[in-house]
Amino acid sequence: MTGFGNLSIRHKLTVIIMATSSSALLLACVAFVLHDRFDFRRRLVDSLSSLAAIIGSHSAEAILFNDAQAAGEALAALKAEPRIAWACIYRRGEVFAHYARGGGALALPLTPPAPGPRFAGDRLLLATPIVFDGERIGTIVLESDLDEIGPRLRRYVGISALVLAASSLVALLLSARLQRVISV
Repeated sequence: MTGFGNLSIRHKLTVIIMATSSSALLLACVAFVLHDRFDFRRRLVDSLSSLAAIIGSHSAEAILFNDAQAAGEALAALKAEPRIAWACIYRRGEVFAHYARGGGALALPLTPPAPGPRFAGDRLLLATPIVFDGERIGTIVLESDLDEIGPRLRRYVGISALVLAASSLVALLLSARLQRVISV
């Protein structure tokens, strides 16, 4: 195997051009994949926050009138959202009503977590205060799975690999054609 120093100027130029353009393209592809991952997570938090606000506003009267069944019915609407694993409404720091995907049993936190989103493993937990007339009357907690991220990330990496391969081929063809200006 010959070393880089033994290559002709023409081949050295090709290697340098390919290394430079491939490195830049790879960096751009990695940046796009990472941006999509973070943007997807941000949009998921926004979506869950909107959902929590809607369910919370529909549950406010149930909380005020101590109607756990009505609060449970409001949470049952979450069955239309397949990514929601479970949801819980807390009143005065205790479980008031809950929903579990598939109706299974689950171990709920005894007290509501601090407000805000938390990513843990393959889950997103979001706690949001339920406010009525400016007063906090409860907390809604939603847990979503992150099953969408894996296939989305694989698809994005696949597209990036195709773009990288096609761009590298174009760079190789252009460098081979254009280097004739410099080397014979």
